[in-house]
Amino acid sequence: MTEQIAWICGLSLVGWLILRPVLPGRRVLKGGVPQPHLASGPLVAVAPAVYFGGTPSRGLSIASTVLGALAVMLALVSARAAEDEAAIYLGLSITGAIVAVTFVFGNWFATRMRQRVDGAGLHSRLLLSEHTIPWRDVSALTLRYVRVRGLHLVYYCVLSPTREFAFPHTQRGADTLRRTIEQATGMTWPAPE
Repeated sequence: MTEQIAWICGLSLVGWLILRPVLPGRRVLKGGVPQPHLASGPLVAVAPAVYFGGTPSRGLSIASTVLGALAVMLALVSARAAEDEAAIYLGLSITGAIVAVTFVFGNWFATRMRQRVDGAGLHSRLLLSEHTIPWRDVSALTLRYVRVRGLHLVYYCVLSPTREFAFPHTQRGADTLRRTIEQATGMTWPAPE
């Protein structure tokens, strides 16, 4: 059992390391000088808006329900099966439950990624924590390119001396968010390659 838990933890760590570059980032930075023209806040009034980094998948919801029901049925079958078959059914039940919980977590995680803009600054929320870059701390607008196994993403990044606010070009509302930030800062992002 301990060996199986170690394998699951190891595979989870590898999966996290592979997916980490494509998640909206808030990397801690060192350096950068805030733009002096933003010392008193944004150049134009910024209407508060929220942009979600992901949306729950209907397919994952259906799959998690089916797998959860299958896990319960296999657990009931294992209770009535012969001793040598019971372990097999119980193992399949546990596997189905783990996959169903993973799908539920994926849908929940999609709703926990969001960016918010308002008159105070740029707010990035991931899971349970939120980080803010005040408008007066914005130092540059840059692009970051992420390539993972044929997936090519362009991230629009707002840099401050200590943080990064990033969102992918494929995110819903990315163009509106990009234009809002450009108008508020008076700066523009370079054209993507």
